[in-house]
Order: sequence, then structure tokens, then C-alpha cells
Amino acid sequence: MTTSTSRLVISVLAVVAFILAGWSWAYASPPGSAANDRQTLATIWCAWGDSDSCVPLPEGGQVLVPVWIAESSCFAGNRDQDARCTYLSNPSLTPMSVDRIQEQPELFHLTMRALVGPDPARSIVLMRFLNVLLAGALIALAAIVSRPVARRALLLAWAATAAPVATFFIASTSPQSWVMIGVGTFWAFALALFQGPESRPRQLGAVLGAVTSAAMALGANSDSGFLLALSLLIALILAWPRLKDRLSVHRRRWPLPIAVIATSVLITGLSLVTWLGRAGNSDESISLVFPPGDAGRDQPNAILKAVLEIPSFVAALLGAQPPSWAQRMSPLDVGIPGYTWPGFTFGLGHTEHLLPSLVGVFLIAVLGAVTLSGFVSYSWRKVFAFVAVLIAFVAMILFRRGLVAFEFLVDPLLPQEFWPFLLLGVAVALVVFPGRYKLWSGTQIALLVALLTVAQSVALRGTLARYMYGQTHSYTNLSDPNRWWWPSGPEPNQVWLLGTLAGFLAYLAVLTLWSKARPRSKPHGPAKPVKRLATDSTPSASP
Repeated sequence: MTTSTSRLVISVLAVVAFILAGWSWAYASPPGSAANDRQTLATIWCAWGDSDSCVPLPEGGQVLVPVWIAESSCFAGNRDQDARCTYLSNPSLTPMSVDRIQEQPELFHLTMRALVGPDPARSIVLMRFLNVLLAGALIALAAIVSRPVARRALLLAWAATAAPVATFFIASTSPQSWVMIGVGTFWAFALALFQGPESRPRQLGAVLGAVTSAAMALGANSDSGFLLALSLLIALILAWPRLKDRLSVHRRRWPLPIAVIATSVLITGLSLVTWLGRAGNSDESISLVFPPGDAGRDQPNAILKAVLEIPSFVAALLGAQPPSWAQRMSPLDVGIPGYTWPGFTFGLGHTEHLLPSLVGVFLIAVLGAVTLSGFVSYSWRKVFAFVAVLIAFVAMILFRRGLVAFEFLVDPLLPQEFWPFLLLGVAVALVVFPGRYKLWSGTQIALLVALLTVAQSVALRGTLARYMYGQTHSYTNLSDPNRWWWPSGPEPNQVWLLGTLAGFLAYLAVLTLWSKARPRSKPHGPAKPVKRLATDSTPSASP
């Protein structure tokens, strides 16, 4: 088997392993486990109007939906409550207030509605499976159309940051799954278009991927326009020398990519205007309030308080637990003059599900190692792009909190909403030149694979245990099959074993293959003088 064939086989196996791991996470939590899942599921079931599974009542104000929908999320807000209330429900219809149904379904809801059938449990599993397949397909397409350096950054960034927050939500029925998938791949498609794919099919693939990923993100949440704009900015910064050269030399070859990029910028700009208008309640001017605090009552300044706790929120994006000692964030302080709440939340689902501490510790170590190793190669453009992601992350936190004057329990900041910032930052750090530079030794790769595998495995088992027993129960024991909520499919321990094995294979394949990008083949015959571009994979080039 040739080297190219073996790389292709291993890459395909990595994609399959990623999908199997995602499907394991799809089984690991019951219906209603994602934030606002009850409203989302009801909106999906009624997205196409009246039907056998969405029957309006004559008196108005209510509709009949399956019990699995109306009573999902019955465990939300109480981490000691298991999911018994979900899996003991019956398949009949029950009334539900129309106030809990989104008036204007998004593209996400309309698409998921196509999978609604007579069996709610089977329908929900199919929706989760579809989201995982979409993620695998777009990541694979982005890898195919990208140049080696960007391909390595894409795959390693996903491997280092996906579990457990992204894997939980991508394998759910939350609209946030499409935002994560769309933003997590859009930057790579945009970078491929700016740099210029090496062939016409790859160029068309990049166009298709950019349109699809942007449509998914905006079709799930129009507020994702800010993240798409940030993705375009970092892609433009990283590809600027090559883009400038190609536009000046090969103008005739660029009408389609330029049209797509211009359309993406227009859509992103319109979505930003919409988001700002909604943030200001449409009919009111936007005002940001940053309380000064009260030093006499030991209440720090709102901005200082939030900035000092941002590192703990970064850890939350990797599934870490909340700190035991923070800057006066206890609910007992509510009502004290000068008290402010930074808004940071921790955990998965409805944020009532905290993962074992081992998960956060291992993944923070991986994040630090991966990010620092990426900066073995840097230029002003790479540093500028990384700082732009960091500034946008902090600015969005302060902007969101300033809109509500840092009030307690108002507009909380959820880990899944800010996870795309983490992916973008790590991806920028991993844009390393020259492309043939090996990031890690064999021993380091083995250690990273071990840390990622154990963290993902423990997070998966902890998720299973949380919904089977509540978090007062040991997560090492899944011995009671009567607590399983799915009427068919694998058993809890089978889900855990499959997810662990699939995750290990995916991590091993990605880190082994792409810790070193494929070297460029040497041309036959005498070398011809060419103009070097800053994005070429040469030892002297910078990103």
C-alpha cells in the first residue's frame, strides 16, 4: 500500500470514528437534555403547521404534542434529578402552551421536521444522527479543499476542543449544533477561497462548503453573524499576501469566489444589524451599563470582576467545573449595593450537569500544550489574527453583560455559545509554517491521545450517569438497565465502550497523520524561479 493510499484509508477511518463517537454521545443523554430543548422540540414538531403530532385545541393557546416533547426537560435545573420522568412517559399526546413554541421556525427547525415520525424517540435519535453526519461531512470537505497547513490546523483544532461541549451539543437537537458546525468549518472554507484552491473541483467544493456552513449557522441562529464576520476577518488576515498576489495576477479566475465572499459579507453584515437591533429591543437605543462596584462593601468593579474570572470561563468551554473561590459571585451577595454577576455558567445541558473534575484538568493541559506548540512559528499576521479572536471573545462577554447591567440570572453566558471562539483561537495558533514542521514527537502524540481519550471517555460516562441516576451517584457505576430511557438501541455500557474506542481511534488517526502535514513533492527537471508567497509551505515562509 502506497503512502498516499494509507493516508487516505486512515483519514476515512478517522471520519468514521468521529461519526461513531458522535452517535455515542447522541445516545448518552435523554430528549430535552440540551438548553431550551423543550421549546426547540415543540417548534420542530409544529414547524410545518398542523399535523397528527401538532394538533391545535379549539379553545386556542394550546396544542397537542407527544408527551416525550411536552414533558422533556423535566429534570432541568436539578442535577440530582434523574431522567426517569422522561423515559416513563407514554406515547400519547398532551396539551402544551403555544407560548413555548417559537413563532417563526428557523431553517434548523424546518429541516429537522422532515425526520418527525410516529415514534418520538426514534425521530429524536435520527435528528441527532443527522447533525453528527453533517459535522463529519463538512469537516471532511473542509479538509479536502484546504491546503496542507490549513488542513492540519482544522483537524487538530477540532480534535483538541470538540469534547465534551461541542460533542454534546452537536449530537443533540439544539440549534446551537448547527452554529458550532457552521462556524467551526466556515473559516476553513473562507481561508481556502482566499488562498485559492489548487484545482477547479476544490474551488467549487470550497464555495459549496462556505455557502452551506454559513447557511447552517445563520439558519439556526441569526446572531451567529458576528462569529461568521470574525471567521472572515481571520481568514483574510492569514491569507492576505497570497490573496493580494492572486487578485492582481489572475483576476479572471476569481469572479465566483469573490461573488461568494461578497455575498457572505453582506449576509453577515445584515445579520449583525439584526442582532444589534434585537439586542436594543428594536425600539430602544442600545445602552451599556458597567456598574462601578462598591469597595466599601467589598464589591469589585463589574469589568474588573468579569475579566479576572474569564480564565475560568475558558475552562468551562472544555467542561471544567466552576471555581470554589471567585470574585464575590455568590448568590448570597445579591442585593448588596455594587454587586454584579459576570454571567458565567458551567456544565452541559441546562448547565445543571457538571462533569467530573478530571475532564477539565486533562483538557486544559491539552489546550495549553496544543496552543503553545502552534506558536513555534508565527508572524505579525498570525499574532494579529489570534489577538483579534481574543479581543472579540472578551468584547462579546462585556457587551452581553453590559446590555443587562450585569444583573443576576439575566442573559447568562452559556459555554456552548462561546465555544466557537475557542475553536477559532486554537485553529489560528495551529497555522504553522513551514508545513513540513512536525509539531510533536511520538511520545508527545501518545500522551496527547491518552489525555484526550481518557477525558472524552470520562465525560461520556459522567453524562450517562448524570441522567440515569443524578449527580449524587457514582459515575463509575452504570449497572441498572431499568434506568435507560431509549426503548431500543445499545445499552449504556455499550454506548460508553463504543464512544471510548471510536474517540481513541479518531484522536490517534488525526494526531498521527496531521501533527506533520504532507510535504510537497519535488518537481522533476531543473527548478524554475518562482515568486515565493507568504502562504507557501517553505522553511522560510511565515503564515
